Amino acid sequence: MDRRSPVDASGTGFVIGDQRILTNAHVVEYNTYIAVKISGDAKRYEARAAFVSHQADLAMLEVLDSEFFEGVPALEIGPSPTLRDEVTVVGFPTGGEEQSHSSGIVSRI
Repeated sequence: MDRRSPVDASGTGFVIGDQRILTNAHVVEYNTYIAVKISGDAKRYEARAAFVSHQADLAMLEVLDSEFFEGVPALEIGPSPTLRDEVTVVGFPTGGEEQSHSSGIVSRI
């Protein structure tokens, strides 16, 4: 890939409190500008990558306008799932127009 060419990328993130969003590092890997939006709302808000861990494929974003967080609850992170726990996975698949939700049972750790 020619890194000089602009590339649009999208991904899913979760509000985790302190006006921050947790997403994947590969979503913001080559960013020059980051904008976030709430699912179902067209308005975009400028953000910046505060921390990026390529080893964990995680990134923490800071949204520059606190209006983004009005009425948006933070995700409560609980314990890690164990074998046979019921889980729901949320993502934004390549080529998708909306978030994807899949549910299932943890069969392997």
